[in-house]
Formats: sequence, C-alpha cells, structure tokens
Amino acid sequence: MKITLSLALLATTLVSNATGSPLTARAKDVCNQFGNNGEWVLWDKAMNCLESFPFNTTIRDEVLDYVEKTLQFYVFLDEAKNFDKKYSSHVDLIAGLEKIRQTNYTNDYSFNVAIETLFDSLNDGHTTYWNRCYTPGDASWNFRLPFPIVGLSDGDKLRFYVVNAYNDNSPLWDSDMPDYLKAFKKYTNIDPAIYVGSEVIAIDGRPVLDVIKEFADSEVSISRDPSTRLNIALANSGPYNTLGAFTQRIKTKKPANATVTYTLLPIKKTKTKTITAPWLALAPPISSSADYWSNTCLYSSGESGGADLRSRHSQLQHKPKAKRGVNSVAPGLINPLVPCDSSIPGVTFLMGISWGCFSQLDNETAVLAINQFMEPPKGSLEVELKDGFQQLEKLKLTKLIIDFSENDGGYLLNAYELLNYLFPKKPTELYFPTDIRINPLVPKLAAAAAAQNQTGSFWHYSSWADPTTGKAFTSANQFPGTLEEFTRGGVKGKYSARFIENFELNLKPSTTFRYKPSDVIFFSNGFSFSAGALSARYFQDVVGVKTVVIGGYPGQPQAVSTTAGGQIYEIDGDISYLGLAGDPDAPKQPSVVVTVDFTIREAYGHNQPVSNNAVPLEFDWEPATYKIALTSENVFRPDVYWKQVKALMENNQ
Repeated sequence: MKITLSLALLATTLVSNATGSPLTARAKDVCNQFGNNGEWVLWDKAMNCLESFPFNTTIRDEVLDYVEKTLQFYVFLDEAKNFDKKYSSHVDLIAGLEKIRQTNYTNDYSFNVAIETLFDSLNDGHTTYWNRCYTPGDASWNFRLPFPIVGLSDGDKLRFYVVNAYNDNSPLWDSDMPDYLKAFKKYTNIDPAIYVGSEVIAIDGRPVLDVIKEFADSEVSISRDPSTRLNIALANSGPYNTLGAFTQRIKTKKPANATVTYTLLPIKKTKTKTITAPWLALAPPISSSADYWSNTCLYSSGESGGADLRSRHSQLQHKPKAKRGVNSVAPGLINPLVPCDSSIPGVTFLMGISWGCFSQLDNETAVLAINQFMEPPKGSLEVELKDGFQQLEKLKLTKLIIDFSENDGGYLLNAYELLNYLFPKKPTELYFPTDIRINPLVPKLAAAAAAQNQTGSFWHYSSWADPTTGKAFTSANQFPGTLEEFTRGGVKGKYSARFIENFELNLKPSTTFRYKPSDVIFFSNGFSFSAGALSARYFQDVVGVKTVVIGGYPGQPQAVSTTAGGQIYEIDGDISYLGLAGDPDAPKQPSVVVTVDFTIREAYGHNQPVSNNAVPLEFDWEPATYKIALTSENVFRPDVYWKQVKALMENNQ
C-alpha cells in the first residue's frame, strides 16, 4: 500500500487538529523538542507529544476491523471467554472491541491504550497488540524510574530493596543507563547509586506489595500465574528488561502520573528518606509532529505490519555475561551475578553456547542455563550442545540442573533438539499434539501454499505430521484435515485435525552417556516462556523430571513455566506472500502501523483426547515440585540457589 495523497492529507489534518493551523503548527509543535539524537525527557514533555495526535474515527474503524479479522485466527478466542478452572479467564475480545468502537477517545494514544489493555486482560504472553507510534521498537518512548527493586522473603512476607544498576559491572546495567543517570541527576540533583541496598518502605504512601501487585496483575500480561507476574515486575536476570516491568515501561501504556514517591530506609540508617522521582522517557529525535506521524506512525508499502514480540523485546540491550558488581543489592549480598557470569564463586564456567552456557557446580553436577532459543547460524547450536555434553561426559558430571530462568522461548526446533538429545522419544511422544481454529481464510491459505508449493510456509501440509503415527503429511487433504467441532467458552467452533511438528532433528542422542530422570532437575523463576514452557512441560509431564521455581509470593504454589500456548504468530506476511492480501476474508492493513501477535495453535498434553473437554496446556496449570524463597542470600547469586536446587535433587533420590 502506497502513502497516497489522501494519507498525506490525513497526516496534515491530524497534526493541524492537534497543534493549530498548519501556519502556526511549527510554533506550537509539542513534539519538536527532543534534539537531533533524542534525549531523556520529563514525563509531561513526553506525554504532551504522545497525546497530541487526535482521535480519528476513520483510523479507529480501520484498526478495529483489522484486529477483529486477525483474531479469527486466535485459537483461544472462545476458550478465553469462559474458563473457570485454575486462573480463570472471562475475556470476550470481540465484545471488548465493539465497546472500544463505541467509545469517543480524547486522542489516538488513549484509543490504542484501550486496545492494549483489552489484550493484556488475557494474560496470554503470545497475544499482544502494538502500535508503532507509541512503541517504535528502538527503545524510544521507554519510561524509566531510578530504583529497580527486588522482593525478598522474610518468613511469610516480602520486603523490598533497591538493586544496583548504576555501573557497567552490574547485571542490570544497559547501554542507556549512562545517559539516563546524567539526565536524572540534571533534573533532581540526586545520585540514585547512593541508595543501593535501601529498603523500600512505601511507594506513593502505600505498602510496596500492594503497589507492585496491583501493577503486576493489571499490566504484566505475559503470564497467568500471579507469582510469575510478580517476578517479571521486579528486577531480574533476564535477557531483556532486567530493571523489571515496574521500573521500566516499554509498552504502549505509559505511566499515569509524572512522579513516583519512594520512602526508603538506607543501609545502616534509622530514619527514612522520602524521594519523589520523576519518570523520564527516552524521546526519539523528531523534526515535527507531521514528520513523526508520516515516517513512524503511517504504514508504507513494502514494510511488514511489525515484528513479533521477541524482536520488540530485543530493543533492550542484552548483556549476557555481566561482571561482578561492587555494590550490595541488599544487606548481606555483595556481588550481584547472573547465570552465565564467568566469575561466579565456586562455580566453574565450562563453555558458552548460543544464549546460554554450561557450568560445573561441584564434582558431580553440571548446570545448563539457556535464556532463549533464538536462531543461531545453521547447525551451530547442535554442535555447541554436543560439545558441551561431551565435556560433561569427560568430567563425569552425572547430575544436571537445567536452568531456564527468564527463558524467552524462540525456535521450537532448537528446543526439541535439546529435549530429544537428553531424553529421546519417538515423534508421537516427543511433540505435543496441536490444532488451530478454523475461519474462512484458513482453507484458502492452505490451498494457496499447496498450489504454490511453498514448503517452508506454516500453511503447507508438509510442515506437519500425523500425531498418531509420526509420519509427515503428504497431501493437502491432511492439513487442516477433517474438521472437529468443539464447544469452548460456551461457543461452538471448528478446529483442525490435530497435527505435530515435522522436524528433522540433527542432534543425535549420545549412545554412551545418558541421564536418568532422577539425575536431572528443571529450575526457573516461573518465566520459562513459549518454547521454554513446552520444554518444561516435556520434562515435567513426559519424562517425570522434578521441577523447582524461585521467587514469587511466599507460600503460594507456582508454575515453573508460562505460556505453553503452542506458537506465536503474525499473519500479515503469509497473507501477502501467498497472494491473499486482497481476499475479502483477509485482515486489511490499516493506514497506521499496528501489529497483532497471537497464539495460532494450541498444544495438548498426550493424555488429552480429542474432545470438547480437552484442556490445552495453556490452561492446564501444573505447579512446580518445589519452591525456593528469594532471600538476601540467593538473589542474583546462582552459586547459592543452584546449591539449593542440588539439595532438593538429593532429597529426591
């Protein structure tokens, strides 16, 4: 789609409505204030710009029509409406979109926040809505506070502390931190580093737990498990938002107020200190509102509607091997560390692999830590894993801790290579059976993929195999196959026949070195996501490996993984590639850049027969075998919590 004259006029009209007549727009332009390279600015300056684009009913209808048609592929569309078991769901997306359509918003930003909030209520990390105007994907419009926080158990309660994030030795440091600290000090004359280790007594005059829980339950939408949402809201050792979702906001919805007031109790002090900290936003360079709207917000031909969730996370710079920190996280903690740090006391770093590492914990125990399955150069992960396990064999490390804390998922093929290497099974037992929701466009996509022989397409039958025999599909009649009719969420819908992956696994299991299930234990902080979640359920349900989770709410059972929905997907590319962009059943790209990522297929446990009552893994909650409290001794200390995990393994022998 080209930006036609009408779209150019629309951009001019939008900016004119927001800032006055075109002749006076330059003098009143609230977006042309951020410098040639962008800068950290105060909340009000950022929000004045973000809220300056007016609400437009034509764009509203384009966006909502696009979202509604896209959601016909969402496999949990009906299930989400009425699920009453553990962590129930009562979200009617279509009714919610209609309510948004009937609402008059004060600006375009508020309209997009309403859609994002509706999606957030699903707590399905695979299913998200993005508008590039407000989440450009390059860290622009990220909002940040100065004090990342951890929650540490004190009996049955949590106490909260400020974490070190202020020098490049900290695992929480990122490349934006120097400019952020410079700007924060300019606006406040406060050096946040002097408050590292302080206990956070209150936030905005309220108990800290109440504030964090309220935020986590309403805005951390990536998990159905409340303890996992809490862990994500707080500072963590993950590959992306290590400051925690409460401290750094990267979504469309920005903070509601300009400041946050902390009541802190500094280390070795008896009196509290009250600090009112402004939110700072990383504003992009903008020459004018009209220019920003045209170049960032409007859709142009030849571009995708947007990248998937993982690439948006990647805007936050990853620091895979942090050094030893010099400041305490909390009283009693000296060196904040992360799993693949090469200087963990008492732990021998053996080798790094793509997004992970092998380490030696003691004379019989190895640790394999992987924080995602991003696609490395072809074949390299298989070589790395094989080399790593050969080292473990030579060292006679017969016990294995698998650490998938903050594992963001990724390519299922890589995950299944690992699973099959450790505990090989035939395909019908290795792969979880899946299905998809049928809508009028599905058979057209499958037919087009077959007719064009697009063998790499999701929609080509050769991508899939029979879940009862394990044999690859050889005919277009097999996918989507004989349709099943189920009642989910009180709604009758049609679903495909079940199918499994048709992968060629190149990492062959060792014939000389095998672990028994009792010699392996799976560990995470609850955020083992997507491919990481399916891996966890394989270890847990199929192999019988014991599992351990850390953190969350004291005394509350918690799952070791989250979002095992089956597969994240974004439809626009395939529709265009297969020549169906003009089909009346296809979502039509609106004139602004929005993206809907969603769960396209649902995975089932092998014990779930094809029936109305089958519960997909996404809704089949399974708690971890053991739970470890996060304390001042083990927070950001892999050497400590891995030993705790090893002790649980020994107790299980």
